[in-house]
Amino acid sequence: MSTPEQILVRNFEISYRLCAKIGLNALDRNYRPNWRTVYPGTVNVLALVQLLYFLWTERADLMQFLLILPHIMVTALGFHKFILCTVRSSKIFALRCKLTEIQALLMETKSNGPVICRTLNISRLLQKLIFVFYLAAVVLTSLVPIVLWLVFGKKSFMFLFFVPGLDQYSTEGFLVNTILHAVILLAAFCAYTGYECLFLGLIMPVGAYVDAFGNEVQELNSALNLKERNDPAIRARLNRIMKLHQLLNEYEAMLEELYNVLILSVIGLNYLGIISTIVVILKSNDRMAYIFFALMFEMLFRICLMGTIITVKNEQLVGHLYNIEWYQLAPDQARDLRFMLHKAQNPTSVTIGKYALLNLAGYMSVLKSIYSYVMVLVTVLE
Repeated sequence: MSTPEQILVRNFEISYRLCAKIGLNALDRNYRPNWRTVYPGTVNVLALVQLLYFLWTERADLMQFLLILPHIMVTALGFHKFILCTVRSSKIFALRCKLTEIQALLMETKSNGPVICRTLNISRLLQKLIFVFYLAAVVLTSLVPIVLWLVFGKKSFMFLFFVPGLDQYSTEGFLVNTILHAVILLAAFCAYTGYECLFLGLIMPVGAYVDAFGNEVQELNSALNLKERNDPAIRARLNRIMKLHQLLNEYEAMLEELYNVLILSVIGLNYLGIISTIVVILKSNDRMAYIFFALMFEMLFRICLMGTIITVKNEQLVGHLYNIEWYQLAPDQARDLRFMLHKAQNPTSVTIGKYALLNLAGYMSVLKSIYSYVMVLVTVLE
């Protein structure tokens, strides 16, 4: 049976392997951009340049403009992930190290093992689902044009990336552009899947550790209710609870520092992308718009869900502190508990650029706003 330490390592396995293949492995202690990093960086820059050119040339046609916009939003999201993994790799690695430190302290209480394993196994399962989801999107995007060509003799593409100066409808041009799309999709799959699994891997352990924190409180209360009190053991347990509370606060503060402004840009890009994809689906039935919609909708939902997990677990953390039987503590121990409760009144929360809490309530507000803008654009295009 796997230990909690092994499960924590596996929690980052998918992200580690995929990001290492394209030189974006921020989980590596000695990570530096290398020759592999040139591959996703070059693909991203060239794709953005070509799409911006298409957007400029089609700016007079609103429908064509909206058709190109989702491609730009998704590519910009990829560029965002590239910048995060290369520029802020030290912060990501510091978060990974902090998780190891928190778990090592929790594992001093053996009964915390099953509690931690349960949530980390859920995280692992969710990452596998994300892997399958993005793999299916890549396979569909790659195979549909080939199947249409082989079965119906129709040369068409789902992507808007083309080799300049080459007739895309000739056999040679079709094959060359198909290879180009495969190169782009490989980099995109590794970057997107690796980053999304990394995000889950950094957020989900918070839930596991808060649950284990509650178990620590129960152990303390059990020690307080023994007929023969062991004051040194009680002090040791309370000290561990104080240390865990401090480490959890530090970890969430690090998450906030890393993600707050970045999440604002991610949600903004997804917001514009979803609006444009819905309009394109309603007006032109573009095949790629369906895939882009699924990808961006999943990103938006998952980010807001993760923010909700942080908010709910912060509330549970405060509840666990209130469950400590303070009236059985020694006066100096009770003072320590009051100090923890004071710090817990203003918990760290992941926000959307410090403008709003990242939770399901914010998610519903975004969906309502998307609906309003879609209705306006559909009316304009009628």
